[in-house]
Amino acid sequence: TVRHYSKNLLAENGSCSATLQLSLNEQQGKWRLRARELISGKTAEKTFSIEQ
Repeated sequence: TVRHYSKNLLAENGSCSATLQLSLNEQQGKWRLRARELISGKTAEKTFSIEQ
């Protein structure tokens, strides 16, 4: 977990959206974005890559 990218969002009617602002010199490679619903503990994940 990268603490400065972690946040809580309100999902009204079961959905929400957010923008992930990565730094220009972010570490290259594969990254994983994980969302967790607090009450049920259900999670969803999406991977993405940062390249040169």
